[in-house]
Amino acid sequence: MTQTFTINESLIGNILKRLAIRLIKIYTLVLIIITLPDIINPNKPFRTIGLSAGVVVAMMGFTMLLGYKKTRKMYSGYQITLDDKGIELKAPMAAYKRIDWSELAYVEKESGDIKAYDNTVSALSRWWTGTGVIFIPREINNKDQLLLSLVNHINN
Repeated sequence: MTQTFTINESLIGNILKRLAIRLIKIYTLVLIIITLPDIINPNKPFRTIGLSAGVVVAMMGFTMLLGYKKTRKMYSGYQITLDDKGIELKAPMAAYKRIDWSELAYVEKESGDIKAYDNTVSALSRWWTGTGVIFIPREINNKDQLLLSLVNHINN
């Protein structure tokens, strides 16, 4: 029996907001790392701090502008499919991923997101390359049914 789960279209904006906040946090850290040596050094003119901050802010805006359309398109076609062999992720502009039931484990995070992963792939490899892991956002339709199906397939 095949089950397909998709993202609630009206909640894609929530995903985009979370990703934008994460990106802003990363760029803020980059901005601090880049400008800190200039701030500490009293011989550097103040304009170099402004220049480096301006470059990072421009880079952040450009990245967010490019990523917005791609991310919206990806999540609008996001599909999680459960069949007799395993779980698979299909999404436009994203790599096809599949994990067999015999190798599947999952964790539901406090935020409500689900991380399904292949327990034969090392945690470092999953983190570094993204192989062997499927992230399922909390905005997925019929999330309770999805979790119940995961539990049933893993326990059988």
